[in-house]
Formats: sequence, C-alpha cells, structure tokens
Amino acid sequence: MNGQTSTGSTTNIRTMTTIDTGKGQINVIHEVTLGDILLSTILMAMLIFMVLDRMIRR
Repeated sequence: MNGQTSTGSTTNIRTMTTIDTGKGQINVIHEVTLGDILLSTILMAMLIFMVLDRMIRR
C-alpha cells in the first residue's frame, strides 16, 4: 500500500511504500526532517555563492 498515515489531529511526515516480491514484501519508509532541509539549503547556498564568486572575479 502506498499512502500517508496520520494519528488523530497530528500528521505523520512518514510515507511508506510497499513493494511486493515473490518472496514477500519490502517496506520503504520515506521521511524528511527539518535537519535534512536545513542541510540541503545550506549546501545549495554555498554552491551558488561559490559559482557567483568565480563569475565576479573574472
């Protein structure tokens, strides 16, 4: 089953994908945390600033 679960009035950020195989089921849980978002944002900002710095120096 592919879907998002929630308990009561709070929403669970995890999404689970179930893959059926010949030997059974594989459950893959997808989740994104605030730390993941912050880290990826900081890395992208650093990459953009490095590219802009090289372009400005030319």
